[in-house]
Amino acid sequence: MTALIVIPTYWAPMRDIRRSVFDHPTPLGDKGTLGRCLRSMQNTRIDEKILILYSPFMKSVHDRVRCIVSGFKGLDIEIFNNRDMDYIAGLLGNHPPWFKRHINLDSYPNIRNICFLSAYMRGADAVIQLDDDVAVKERDFVECALFSLGRNIKGKPLLGKTGFYTNRRGKWRLRQKNRRIRRLWLKETYINRALESAFSGERLSRTTMALGGCMAIHRKLFNSVPYDPFNTRGEDTDYLINSMHFD
Repeated sequence: MTALIVIPTYWAPMRDIRRSVFDHPTPLGDKGTLGRCLRSMQNTRIDEKILILYSPFMKSVHDRVRCIVSGFKGLDIEIFNNRDMDYIAGLLGNHPPWFKRHINLDSYPNIRNICFLSAYMRGADAVIQLDDDVAVKERDFVECALFSLGRNIKGKPLLGKTGFYTNRRGKWRLRQKNRRIRRLWLKETYINRALESAFSGERLSRTTMALGGCMAIHRKLFNSVPYDPFNTRGEDTDYLINSMHFD
């Protein structure tokens, strides 16, 4: 199975930080976390191509990303560029303008859809989504990500998988932030419950939650189910819900 690893990276000029639609864009003058992510991948068994998507889609950000990527000659890295965007526009030439308007790198779900389109145009059987602020610890990370993907598990095809994050101490459990202020949405508590339920089962367990920065999606799924371009937050779990309707 051929896989494409896609890493979106989010930046912003200092003056635009507060106006950014992304949660934590890196100021253009800062070091950022992309280098740390790529450095961690040097210690793994990765032969797959790595595609870097960047937002905003502008020359100054491209130049910053290219400068970072240039330090990792041992990895097969490609940076998404204008030719890729033009090729995608050509693929969608017969679609109406309202549809093509969402083919951009301006929001989380649209970026995820560009991940899918990039994998499609490169003929990949699967796409592995990573965020630029994660570090890969397992040497066999890709092997684990692709394990059983595309196979029938208990009579149903396994076409999408999500992993989980750990902190520097190797712990996955999140600490609930201020319960009084966030009493109507105890996000960390809900994530812990979902992970507890998943960990209590077998190696491959059905889940009610997905983490967009650590997912593996089979071609059969991303060819049929896109991310909702009108979703502004929680696009990963929204994708999980929509995927459950795919047969």
